Amino acid sequence: MCGVVGFVKNEKIVSTNITQLLDSIKHRGPDAQTFFEDETVVLGHTRLSIVDIKEGGQPVVFENLVLIFNGEIYNYKTLRKELELLNYKFATNSDTEVLLKAYHCYGNGFVDKLRGMFSFIIYDKINKELTLARDYFGIKPLYIYLQKDNFYFSSEMMSLIQLLKENELTFNINKEAQIEYLSKGFISKSNIVDNAFELEKGKLFKYKNKKLYIERDINYYENNKGEDLETVLSKEIKEQLNADVEVGVLLSGGIDSSIVTALACSIQKNVSSYSVSFEDESTYDESKYSDFVANKFKTKHHKFLFTEKVLLSYLPKLIDTMDIPIYDPAMLPMLFLCENVSKTSKVVLSGDGGDELFAGYTHHRVLKYKKLFKLVNLILKKVKLFKNVSLVIDNILKENRSFESSIDFDQNIGLNYQLLRKTDLCSMKYGLEVRVPFLSKRVYNFSKNKKPASYINLKYGKLPLRKLVSKLINNDIAYKRKQGFRVPIREWVVSGELGNEIHKDLTNSLLIEEDVLNSNQLSLFLSNKNKYYKELFSLYLLNNWLKKVKE
Repeated sequence: MCGVVGFVKNEKIVSTNITQLLDSIKHRGPDAQTFFEDETVVLGHTRLSIVDIKEGGQPVVFENLVLIFNGEIYNYKTLRKELELLNYKFATNSDTEVLLKAYHCYGNGFVDKLRGMFSFIIYDKINKELTLARDYFGIKPLYIYLQKDNFYFSSEMMSLIQLLKENELTFNINKEAQIEYLSKGFISKSNIVDNAFELEKGKLFKYKNKKLYIERDINYYENNKGEDLETVLSKEIKEQLNADVEVGVLLSGGIDSSIVTALACSIQKNVSSYSVSFEDESTYDESKYSDFVANKFKTKHHKFLFTEKVLLSYLPKLIDTMDIPIYDPAMLPMLFLCENVSKTSKVVLSGDGGDELFAGYTHHRVLKYKKLFKLVNLILKKVKLFKNVSLVIDNILKENRSFESSIDFDQNIGLNYQLLRKTDLCSMKYGLEVRVPFLSKRVYNFSKNKKPASYINLKYGKLPLRKLVSKLINNDIAYKRKQGFRVPIREWVVSGELGNEIHKDLTNSLLIEEDVLNSNQLSLFLSNKNKYYKELFSLYLLNNWLKKVKE
């Protein structure tokens, strides 16, 4: 896992300080920072050494091609054997060299052969052309700034902003994007910085003659009918455990991470597992479940206690980490966990993606059983105690989606702009690679073999995963209430030190403009923290992101 940054040269570029740019994303690849430069492009790379630690550096050059790559290709050994049969020679044991020579051999269609997570840029020195792509789910980021003859790219948005500042280019922070963030918690429709955007996932692009265009979609289809879920997941996890360093597991005690842990331990001995525990055991803490799974499979388990004091110490780190505004309080324990994990491990497996592929969220059940939930909601509205529950159901029903369209939304919007962005930012802040077996070609195609509605009954989603947990572990974990990586943000904003910090920040140094947040709205939020705690924390994060941009 690594970071990339660079640009296409033009006569207007003031600064070409690639070393300074590499420093801005050094946390993504603390092991090495190198670059390629000619009269046309500058390609910078920061390396987190996972495969072929000694010889697998970048950029990689082969004939007229130069590659910088962020990610992992899990089937690179198979691809290498194919290429060797076609008389390709290899100087390293890295997946990066295989990636470049596969492009040289197969052309644009080589992306269909890749199993893994990736964003990359390939420069053709003869044709003066760039080839760019991101994996099907968009696990690895790649941001682009494209305006007239200016073409910049980076693994993080703040590096692009730094480039714009250094080259004395004026840029606008988009108000519509700020409003979208405040209403949804993430940005998907607008660009927070005008002319700067995340490269679309699942597609291969070309940049030539000052134009960026889609060359082709990445084909993600694979036929694995006849294989059961355990077999499919085991194959994927076995492939993703391959590295020249130890691979651990993030173990929350939930269904998805418990499956990953169980199968990883069936393949490899002495697996390290990592989890977070909370002070408030009754409401938020799931450590008893992660402890049980760790004990059952005899992992080397590491548990880290997360407190309000820790939260406050991580707020500046959260703000520093956000390259695009995103509201997710779970980023705080995630940052805390990733920093602690990174002290002993470079790579971990995660259960991310299980809910999105196998219909794990409450709204999937509400949409499948619309008529019943409408009737139930009529009763809930009359009971004061259940008004919040009723409001949630109302909001789901108002969306008027089918079940199938809700799954598509989760996979194409929720994953791309919220969950995976959060995971990437938190983990790479500390040079930690997080691999996601559920978001793989094998598992995705298995999930598509049946209609999503078949994964749900009135009480539960993710039925195939629950059945597997029941077999591998027990029914307590298989059929426990979905918890997620939750944080008691309401209590902290209403009655903790965080609330005081937010009040001080929004009243003394507000940078959010009036047509995004008017003074009456702000006064209303501040006077009723109990009701508007989410809005206040969201505003606090946006305000501090704006401060960072204007530094």
